[in-house]
Amino acid sequence: MTARRSRWHTLSVGLALIAVTNIVVLAGAAYNRSAEPTALLQISARELRAPGSWGFESENSGLALGLAWRMASRQDDDYGFTGYGARATWLDQRKLAELGFDVSVPLDQPRAERHYEKQLPREVLVVMELNGPAYRGALRRAAELAARPGATRADATRLDSEREKFSRLFLVDAGLDYDSLRARYPDKSAYAIVRGKVRLDPWSDKYKAALNGYVSELSVSALNVPVELRAVLGRDTSGYTATVAFGQRLEPWFVAARKSGSDPDSK
Repeated sequence: MTARRSRWHTLSVGLALIAVTNIVVLAGAAYNRSAEPTALLQISARELRAPGSWGFESENSGLALGLAWRMASRQDDDYGFTGYGARATWLDQRKLAELGFDVSVPLDQPRAERHYEKQLPREVLVVMELNGPAYRGALRRAAELAARPGATRADATRLDSEREKFSRLFLVDAGLDYDSLRARYPDKSAYAIVRGKVRLDPWSDKYKAALNGYVSELSVSALNVPVELRAVLGRDTSGYTATVAFGQRLEPWFVAARKSGSDPDSK
């Protein structure tokens, strides 16, 4: 084979691979949106993370927004929210066993640390709650801190941020069976079920005979913003309500968006 034919062959294979990949992606997206959404959440700018303004992100002509999800920590620290990974109070030893982790080795055994560190993350179904008991618990905790004797200005600022700025989107449960989780959380306007990865936390309180898990990521980290919604969901905008649907593959997409105080039927 001549060098010219070899280059043409390589180019043809590359183009064919790109075409097949695009077909698979488009087919997956079409299937995801092919039936009634599995959940439909009305979120605000509080629940979305804007892209970074550095490196290649600043040169990207597209726009994607990440979900700003939260979880209460073992120290009752409800302050932060991530979207990148966090420990969960509800991912205790019993729940981890339900998710398929081998938690049979007592934590006081010499081989326990090695046993738990070598277990690989598992993909499971994760329940995402919007403006529910988990958020109200975080708000109550912030109010208690602001009202205690010796409260600081930072405590007051935290309470204000909890009321007005911090995300109300919390991960609250996990399982392996969609129908069982949906029966437990039937309100599709408040609970979405997504895929995520859980791993054992090697820095858990093992010396206190406790083992916790860690949600390391969700399967979909960002939502692409359609061109027709960028005037509302742009990089420098806020004060909006967005409708996010979750489809047959449990993947989200933007359905509509409007500025706060605008016509509810407008985009």
